[in-house]
Amino acid sequence: MGSPKEQRIAELDGIRGLAILLVLVFHFNAFMPDALGDLKGIGFLARCCWCGVDLFFALSGFLITGILLDASAPGSALHFYKRRALRILPLYYFAIGVFFVLAYVKGRPVPLLAESSFWFHLSNWSTAYSPMRYPQITHFWSLAIEEQFYLAWPLVVWKAPRRILPWLFVAIVLACIALRNLPAAQSLGSAYPNSLYRLTPFRIDALVMGGIGALVYRNRDTWRITRYLGLCAVAAAAAFAAVVIVTRNPTPFTQAMTRFGTAALSLSFASLVTWVACHSGAGGVQFRTLRTNFLRGFGKYSYCIYVIHIAIFTIALQRIDDLIGGNRVGAVASGIICIGLIYGISWCSWHGFEKRILAFGNKARPAHLPHSDMSSSQLSISGGPVE
Repeated sequence: MGSPKEQRIAELDGIRGLAILLVLVFHFNAFMPDALGDLKGIGFLARCCWCGVDLFFALSGFLITGILLDASAPGSALHFYKRRALRILPLYYFAIGVFFVLAYVKGRPVPLLAESSFWFHLSNWSTAYSPMRYPQITHFWSLAIEEQFYLAWPLVVWKAPRRILPWLFVAIVLACIALRNLPAAQSLGSAYPNSLYRLTPFRIDALVMGGIGALVYRNRDTWRITRYLGLCAVAAAAAFAAVVIVTRNPTPFTQAMTRFGTAALSLSFASLVTWVACHSGAGGVQFRTLRTNFLRGFGKYSYCIYVIHIAIFTIALQRIDDLIGGNRVGAVASGIICIGLIYGISWCSWHGFEKRILAFGNKARPAHLPHSDMSSSQLSISGGPVE
């Protein structure tokens, strides 16, 4: 079996596409709840699609940790941060810049402290207690968590002895789960439901579980745990589903979800990502589905899709629905048209803006650095969770 460095895992683009589609369905249902309703439970399932966030987190943890584990050449740290900055910051800063300018022009300027939290990738902290104060950009809290992870995680992976990394990662996951279960944390979550959902110390377990998956993938020929990844993914997903069914509440804010369900979901997704990576190229229908141009296309453009989709839904969704007719079928059609518009804008952004910036960064690439982090499955790693 080839080394992880030499392989491009095409199925991970499909997983990313699946994650962004879950996010789109969740927010479409939030904007137009009558479109899906509770017809045969479809509306209930749509309200569960916030789980696309955790799939993004698990995938990001897997990819970033893998890049860090493979980056041993001199200058790797500088190159890592440079590529992350080129991939994430230009589009992000353009988006929030447009929002703040428009807010000022409309006579509703954002207070300096709140605005600064977005510029410095701390918006998950500033919006945890008032999530809908700036609804068009409130979902950027997840990008803030990922950016904080990108800044801190290299220090953990590169500074800790390689032999203790598995135990260190597991300890971090257990500490995060224990923190969410503290009475004080549960009281905070009861008073401010988004606090346990947005604050970094309570959300790091999904990213680190993805990191554990990266370790498993790089030891897949010798670690017997790889035999049980599929079973682990299914069992953990069943535990998550049990929490939803027992509480009859698909939101991420119940005590049962914050104490048990979120951890089960993160374990399921991290196991899924690792299992897919370990069996990349297999002929099963699930692998062929993940390799389809449809899912991989959404995965390729997922970062811009995530950044702009709330704004496009806000501007266009109701207007399109009014033109079509205003019934349930029209509402669903409006959502499909709106998602097509979001996809088209994101396609243009990638080919006209994002890809060119990455290409500019590659021109200055030091000759002694390996090309192991250049696959598309590792370039487009952002796009975080949802409100």
